[in-house]
Amino acid sequence: ILDIFKRKDAAVMQSNDPFYSNSYGMRDIFRSLQQSFYTKTSSNVVVGPESAMQLAAYWLAVRAISEDVAKLPIRAYTLKPDGTKDNTAMVPILQTLQQGFNPSMDPFTGRQLWVQWLLTYGNAYSEIVTNAKGEINLYPIHPSRVTPYRPTPSSPLHFRISISDEVGQRPDLPRTINYLPSEILHLRGMGNEDIGFSVGEVAAESLGISIAAQDFTGAFFGNNLSVGATLETDKALNAEQKEEIRGFWKKRFSGAKKAGEMAILDRGFKFNRIQMNSTDAELLSTRKFQIEEIARWFRIPPHKLMDMTQAKFANLEQNDLNYATDTLTPWITRIEVQIKFHFHPTDNIFIDIDEKALSRGDMAARTAYWQAMTAMGVVNAKTVANAEGLPVPENGDVYYMPLNLAPTDLNIEAKELDN
Repeated sequence: ILDIFKRKDAAVMQSNDPFYSNSYGMRDIFRSLQQSFYTKTSSNVVVGPESAMQLAAYWLAVRAISEDVAKLPIRAYTLKPDGTKDNTAMVPILQTLQQGFNPSMDPFTGRQLWVQWLLTYGNAYSEIVTNAKGEINLYPIHPSRVTPYRPTPSSPLHFRISISDEVGQRPDLPRTINYLPSEILHLRGMGNEDIGFSVGEVAAESLGISIAAQDFTGAFFGNNLSVGATLETDKALNAEQKEEIRGFWKKRFSGAKKAGEMAILDRGFKFNRIQMNSTDAELLSTRKFQIEEIARWFRIPPHKLMDMTQAKFANLEQNDLNYATDTLTPWITRIEVQIKFHFHPTDNIFIDIDEKALSRGDMAARTAYWQAMTAMGVVNAKTVANAEGLPVPENGDVYYMPLNLAPTDLNIEAKELDN
């Protein structure tokens, strides 16, 4: 923290700070957006990115998307003038994304955290620190601590980072630090031109119903009696007799193997089974509907949230394909484009997150893909072996192509010779 303050001019945080002299109210706009991460809904439930995580479907949606994006291989390539790609490009940011965000954060955790914050807060921020060797370290900053602003309407986006309470209590240190656009990597989800929108904020009313239903269910089981059946009699029974009868029935008729057995009642006993009332049934339907609602908010197939109601063997493959193309691809593209835009805006270097790894568990699809690529002469056996983690065979550098295919112009020439 002290090193950060050495690199920053504390005077910027005083009266000359253009952020405070901003006449068009951007400070108030962004501050209100910052505070609206937590919204009190009509269901009288306060909803925010963190509180929504208590919903199993919400948690699973965030976990599935963030982990699936983070696990994909990432590389850089140079686009040649003839349109071909050179996949051997190695740039400092690629080394960071492949080997580790910083000395204490591995690449999977860092990329997963990015997507998690994009999904829940709409934005992900990381401080960029470049050492003397030109190596880049990324230090993720929680979105709740970041306030974007523009010193002037035409200025690029700057960032104000609030210091944690423990450090901020130091009287000799300012409470916030201003960062230039080049010092912060800002990834944004769907939103406006400056910031992404928080799903927890936009979907607050819908998520509030889910949390309220979950809280009501917990209170129901915690504060109410749930009786499966009753034995009714006009005779007066003391406590000992009641326990004796209850124990006899439980021993004689409870358990799956005793289901459907006949009971004989005497002494005027009547057996009454307690059925689920309509309110309980509607509560269960509401909770199930909210799973579908969360799936809509995240654009994710319900079966990824373990709702297998509509999942059939015939449509699971298509649903998985839709998940890859409609759910994951937009987030993958955002990360690729925004990293490229920040680090190499004018260079011919591009970041590529390999979506083909999503089919790694499907051996038939992978085999068919590599057979097709090999038959086209695009890849050789060495490429396939390296991609699959297999030993490289002899003559693995040789490219092959079918002998029974020929260019169409060659076929035309052959027909002319025949004539």
